[in-house]
Amino acid sequence: MATPYEFVARQVRAHLPGARVAPLIDSDEPRRDRTTRLYQSGDNGEFGEDYSTIELRYPGGYPFYYPLQLTLPGQRPLSVCIAPGADYIQRFTRPDAEIRDYLAYYAYWRIEAWVNPAATDFWILMLELKDEASHYLILPTRKLKELLSRAHDPEKFSLLRSKSGFCFAAQPLSTANRLAVLKNPSLLDTDENRDLKMDSYLNNWHQLAAP
Repeated sequence: MATPYEFVARQVRAHLPGARVAPLIDSDEPRRDRTTRLYQSGDNGEFGEDYSTIELRYPGGYPFYYPLQLTLPGQRPLSVCIAPGADYIQRFTRPDAEIRDYLAYYAYWRIEAWVNPAATDFWILMLELKDEASHYLILPTRKLKELLSRAHDPEKFSLLRSKSGFCFAAQPLSTANRLAVLKNPSLLDTDENRDLKMDSYLNNWHQLAAP
């Protein structure tokens, strides 16, 4: 299976011609850690863009995020973090299981401790890691930090995607209110909930070109 680097690199190149992407290596790290973060491009071990040979699985440690540098022509390099996600929809098994009738996807990422607007420009949250049909939530780090600050559990960013196609940040909504939104998406147009709408960030790669 392709690594998150490879999935994201393909998308970036498809949507942003001329973009260059590379795993972000911290030169101050101990040599042992730096060695595990290297990926090969040919026989000489230099950094390159052959993403089929990336061997490292989780360079960021728990909760398994992948630091990436993105460079576009005429633009300063951007620091990006990739966080793979999994579908947890089957966890709705209690009396709130009705929510599964409306949900296409439910994911969460425990990333709050690593979300720092001063260090990272964007987070790319992968909704699936199965094939080229995977979806990506591309959030400016400041936006993600604001959403986490509203969460009842600030360590966890949760996302719901409905069967009808819209998606929204689950915090700070209760389960009952999440179900109400899934049944009536116009509730996301209220002043209280408008900033929870995530449709404009889903698969929106072009915002990386104008941070």
